Amino acid sequence: MVTLGDVAKQANVSKMTVSRVINHPEQVTDELKQLVFTAMRQLDYRPNVAAKALANNRTQVIKFFILEDIDTVEPYYMNLLFGIASGLDKKQYALQLVTKIILIWVAAMVISSRVHAMKTMSGLIVWRSQL
Repeated sequence: MVTLGDVAKQANVSKMTVSRVINHPEQVTDELKQLVFTAMRQLDYRPNVAAKALANNRTQVIKFFILEDIDTVEPYYMNLLFGIASGLDKKQYALQLVTKIILIWVAAMVISSRVHAMKTMSGLIVWRSQL
């Protein structure tokens, strides 16, 4: 796995500069950005999303609660889930599916510790096709 240090070495810059290019590109000259992006492409570098989430104290996980029984072979649900997951993936978020089976557990978790519960997700989608 290619690291930030490998990219820095390839681009002949510091790890801090590589980090700045990734996280705060507005603070870096276009020349440095080009140098670092070229090194990233050459090495096929992929930022570690989990490490970034840990450093930012954000999970990058959106929990999707489905409040009804679903049929996984039903095209409607698969299209819905695929569309949401694709959109979230573009923004480097992950989708976690939560069904009625564990909904009671989640409700207890939220009631007992709202702060702790929010640390396990960055967002929440609640879905029910019929009211």
